[in-house]
This record gives sequence, structure tokens and C-alpha cells, in this order.
Amino acid sequence: MADYRVPLREIRFCLSLFADTAGNAAAEASAQDIEDAVLEEAARLAETVLAPLYRLGDVRGAELVGGQVTLPEEIKAAYAEGEAMPIQMHDGSTIVLRKVDRDYDLTSRASAFKYLRERFNAGEITTGLLYLDESRAEMHELMGNIDTPLSQVPFERLNPGSAELKKLQGRYR
Repeated sequence: MADYRVPLREIRFCLSLFADTAGNAAAEASAQDIEDAVLEEAARLAETVLAPLYRLGDVRGAELVGGQVTLPEEIKAAYAEGEAMPIQMHDGSTIVLRKVDRDYDLTSRASAFKYLRERFNAGEITTGLLYLDESRAEMHELMGNIDTPLSQVPFERLNPGSAELKKLQGRYR
């Protein structure tokens, strides 16, 4: 089985659709630096922490033993704010998770970027809320999402039809 790799190119493309820094070169550069740092850290978490957990289930999976279904042992980690915790993975390798401290300033983009770089250079994977800008619109507002769960929306309303779909796809070619 091939190792999982986060599709960063596709994610960056999707994020570019929502960027509101156009025309401000300093904001664009700053936003790009923060975005790259956050994406790299998230990709590292997905590739080195989450994917191996799923891989164990894919390789070993559930077993029926004596009439009981058993699963691979779950890796659990509980640690306080500001602490780092080494976690031994199923394959014997070790990763270090660090939860942001209670005094961490999540409203500063520069601090978020600096913190991610420092933790990355220390070989740690950062967990917790890293950046929050309450002055910006929330993603669901920007996208005009509805409150109704998609599973409850009639198919006719979800399906735009082949002509609309072709028009939509044309915007990305």
C-alpha cells in the first residue's frame, strides 16, 4: 500500500478561491506564508500521525476471536496545554505532539507563523487552535451554505443538470 500524501496543490487551489487579499501585496505575502506553514503542519500531521493509524486498520483490521470482534489497539494521548508528549506509533516510531499554551496569542498571524516554524524545527507536531481572525467572514457564510443537512435536500435541488455542471467545470480549465 502506498503512503498517503496530502494533495497540497489541490488544497492551495481551493483556498485561493476564498482569499480576499487581492491588490495588497504585503497582505498576500503574509497570508501565503501563514497558509503555507499551516498547510505544511496539517499535511505532516495527516501523513505521519493520522495515516499510520488508518494503515494499521487497513493492514490488520478487525478480527473475530472467540465470537468477539477485536480491533487494533487505539493510540490515545492526553496532555495539558503547553505540554509536549512523545507518542509511540504502532510501527515503533515516535512522534511528538505539542498542544498550544493557554497564553498563546491566537489572534496574531505573525505569532502563529513563528510558533509553527519553531515547533516544526523542534520536530514537534502542533495541536490546538492556531489562528483566529473574528473580523473575517466564516467559511459557511462566504459559501452561502444552507442550514439543512445535504442528506435532507432533494436530489433535484442538489443536481444542477449537465449544462450547469459543464459551465461550472469550464471555469477551472
